[in-house]
Amino acid sequence: MKAAEGIATGIISHETGSRIDQKSGINLAMKHKHHRRSDCPINFALETFGDPWSLLIIRDMVYFGKKTYGEFLASEEGIATNILALRLAHLEQQGILVKKPHETEKRKEMYVLGVQSIVPC
Repeated sequence: MKAAEGIATGIISHETGSRIDQKSGINLAMKHKHHRRSDCPINFALETFGDPWSLLIIRDMVYFGKKTYGEFLASEEGIATNILALRLAHLEQQGILVKKPHETEKRKEMYVLGVQSIVPC
């Protein structure tokens, strides 16, 4: 690539190695941040459960029968309340979990595995 072409399309940051658009200053690599890399089921799992907390939430549901926010919070790993809330919301948004009213305690909600977590895409 010629130097003039690099200037026309953007510049390479020496600090991060990312292409930066000169006019807007936008990191061009960030535009495709949420694009799935492949249709591989292992890649899908890594992108969906890529953080350890999400895996621990699923583990607690499957192996220990935990269903409520308080039960997840009481896990021995000691997840912070804000991280737990974010991970539960993310897993719900992805269709991995479904939030439902608790069966016996109307003030509580419980989480169950969603169809997306059982049936592959």
